[in-house]
Amino acid sequence: MIDLVKAGRYEAMGKFYDKDAVSLPNYRVMEKGYKLILNNNLGRQKGGYKILDGSKTTVELFVGEDMMADLGTYTLTMTFPGLAEPKVDNGKYLNVWRKDDEGAWRIVAETWNADKNPNAPAQGRVQTGASTGSSIKANPGTGTQTGTEQKPVMNTQDGKK
Repeated sequence: MIDLVKAGRYEAMGKFYDKDAVSLPNYRVMEKGYKLILNNNLGRQKGGYKILDGSKTTVELFVGEDMMADLGTYTLTMTFPGLAEPKVDNGKYLNVWRKDDEGAWRIVAETWNADKNPNAPAQGRVQTGASTGSSIKANPGTGTQTGTEQKPVMNTQDGKK
């Protein structure tokens, strides 16, 4: 697939995606359905975004009878309007594949994100939960958290929220 991305052949990538695929892209909102995923890729391409080079490395592959998860790392060299020189992005990804009725594997969910936030503090400055005033702690087995926010958490004992 990376060869298709480098060639800007986003339409040809459709054979790898389920029509109802969900993409959770880095720094963007969720995209539901391959038509929207394709439309957004073509829009970025039209706006001058281009992948010049790239590679991916599978770190873990979890395979079931009709589902598979591919977890790994990537490196992309890209350019877009406003950059003086190409930028290298290193990150990680997760692709969830499902075997369709014809036996072909299709991506049903994908996500990726960069290892380094472009807005991160300068190197040497580390921010911790304590310095931000955050004090959220999970209450095991109760499905709740204590602290500044209350959100459901997974009860690992029975797998329910």
